[in-house]
Amino acid sequence: ADDAGGADTCQLSASTGLPAIVFPAGFTDDGLPVGLELLGAAFAEPTLLRMAGAWEQVAAPRRPPSTTPALIDGAAPPPLAFLAEVPFPDSTGTAASSRFTFDATTSTLKVSAAVNGLDEDRVVALTLQRGDADKPGPVMALLLAAGNVASTSTLTLRSRDREDLLAGRLYIHLYTRTAPLGAGRGAVLRKPAANPAGGGT
Repeated sequence: ADDAGGADTCQLSASTGLPAIVFPAGFTDDGLPVGLELLGAAFAEPTLLRMAGAWEQVAAPRRPPSTTPALIDGAAPPPLAFLAEVPFPDSTGTAASSRFTFDATTSTLKVSAAVNGLDEDRVVALTLQRGDADKPGPVMALLLAAGNVASTSTLTLRSRDREDLLAGRLYIHLYTRTAPLGAGRGAVLRKPAANPAGGGT
């Protein structure tokens, strides 16, 4: 997805018979792995191995996969719960809400979205978007399409999506026929874990 458009180098070693080695060089801004290939002179395999090994020792480019998070007491971490609400402009209730369950082991986000107190024909969309506290960003997913007031879905998150979710940089946005540029938005916030003593969430 982040191909710079350069010429394909995969045939150089195969066509010439010269040795080549590929090793990890780091990651793109979106978390995709980047590899570096070295092509050597005839019988230069020992030199290529030394160079690649030295690079990996100095750069340490490996990153633990986000889809295999650290175990907690020998088991996979439990799913995390998030909630987002869009209040009515007059603050008398919630116009839209979404409940999220994030499973770090599969990088999936289960979403249950609903619009309250609005007729189906007034709803244009409920979206999941990146953003800051004072400025909305791009749309990541459509949670409710026009004419719907409730929906469930499952999203697979990429590396940046996961980081934004955990850092509180995701919002839900409600769009209606009377407010096509946005009727309001709410931050996707982590819900506290349930109290083992039964004190609620």
